[in-house]
Amino acid sequence: MSATRRHFTKTFAAADMGADVISPITDVRSYDDVGYLAVFTSAHTPVGLLSIQGSMDYDPTVAGSTGTWVDIVTPVALTAGSPQLFDIVGTSVPFVRFKYTRTSGGSADTLTVTVTGKGS
Repeated sequence: MSATRRHFTKTFAAADMGADVISPITDVRSYDDVGYLAVFTSAHTPVGLLSIQGSMDYDPTVAGSTGTWVDIVTPVALTAGSPQLFDIVGTSVPFVRFKYTRTSGGSADTLTVTVTGKGS
């Protein structure tokens, strides 16, 4: 009999790309693999970087904990009209989040981010 695998998927509401966007923090301590899908609608041409950040010292049990956030994948330049998928296999980082760093444009454009994870 095969072991039951845990799985989750959650989508963050569309965010305005006229400014930097940071997703809510996701606890992935019980998951081996994590993926992020970023999809945007563009009336204009947003310019910026997409990245996934991880923190080893964020503590959700401590009020006001902010953690130290570091890119765990190389930031990718946003390509107009193209969704971006990040696949993180075998991560040891306990907390992750998605970040869009705006360079220019993005007014009236929206970004929707879906995160999924699986573990044994």
